[in-house]
Formats: sequence, C-alpha cells, structure tokens
Amino acid sequence: MDLDGERITVSVADSDTTIFADPIHVRDILDAVIRNAVEAGGADSVHVQINSLSRQSDETVRIVVEDDGPGMSRSVLARALDPFFSHRPAGRGRGLGLSRAYRLAEINHGRLRIDSVPDHGTKVTIELPARP
Repeated sequence: MDLDGERITVSVADSDTTIFADPIHVRDILDAVIRNAVEAGGADSVHVQINSLSRQSDETVRIVVEDDGPGMSRSVLARALDPFFSHRPAGRGRGLGLSRAYRLAEINHGRLRIDSVPDHGTKVTIELPARP
C-alpha cells in the first residue's frame, strides 16, 4: 500500500484523551479502513481526523476517515461490512477488512459506521471508549 504524506493527512482535535481499547485492535481497525480507502476506493487523498470536533465527549473518541474516491453505490454500501464481500476484481482482496474492523470496534465497546455517496467519496466513523 502506497501511504505517503501527500495522500494521507491526519489531524488531532484533542491529544489529551486516551482511547480505552486494545491498541492492536485499534491499529488493525485503522489499517483496514485506511487500506480500503486507498486500495479499494482508489482515493487520491485520505484524511484521518481523530476526536472529531463535531461531537467530542469525555467518554468517546471519534476517528473519522474520509476519502475522495468514487464512493459506493447503495447496493455496495449495504454489503460493505459483510464478511467475504469485495467489490474489487477477483484476486484483489478477500473481503474481510471492513467486516473485521467493524467486529473489532464492537469487541472494544465501540462502533463503526460508513457513509458514502457515489462520485463524492466515503466517510467511515469509528467511535471507541476513551478516558480523559
């Protein structure tokens, strides 16, 4: 995966909050979501915002990953979190990344939501428990 500073930007709204979740799971969630944006979505740029200002709380860290890729159709979006579902050509992924990320968020008492509009990109919101 080609991850350079020109394609991925990260901003942190509140660096004093600590995610209260398994750090390996958090890494795996972010890896799957960012990898999907770059590889499956064909995005030219990906922005990761940690503790999104739109809904900060002392109990939740929101991580928003937005891309400028082609977005997903309604039918693809409806199945995006299904295990073994991949919209990519055969041999280019097993269709486990997003479903695994979703499950890891749940295991850590969080959630993962995908919003996507064809021709306008995709936004994945990850909410995980936090401690100030």
